[in-house]
Amino acid sequence: MGAARDVRAAQTSWQRAREVADRIAGDGPAEIDMRIKPRTFLSVHALRFSGSVEQTGLDELRELCASNGDDLSLAIGMGGTCTMQVFHYRFRGWRARIGSRRAPGGSE
Repeated sequence: MGAARDVRAAQTSWQRAREVADRIAGDGPAEIDMRIKPRTFLSVHALRFSGSVEQTGLDELRELCASNGDDLSLAIGMGGTCTMQVFHYRFRGWRARIGSRRAPGGSE
């Protein structure tokens, strides 16, 4: 239970960091960078947080990275989001196969 609590605490902290960064005035490179970092973290760990793509702020991350020329943060964030989508797709297929085996008339 401790590890799950730590993951939730980390998610909450990065969500707060995102909110604080969004309240900072200015659109210079330093301010945009402060908005990019929490979104990158939330996107990278989307699978651990079991959230949706919308919750990660990937669209906002993409816009901020494009405006600041930060391809590295975008690549890192997209990697986490892609991993989450692949995992959910594979898990969904695995559940469907198991369900068909248990259903009457299934393959086993």
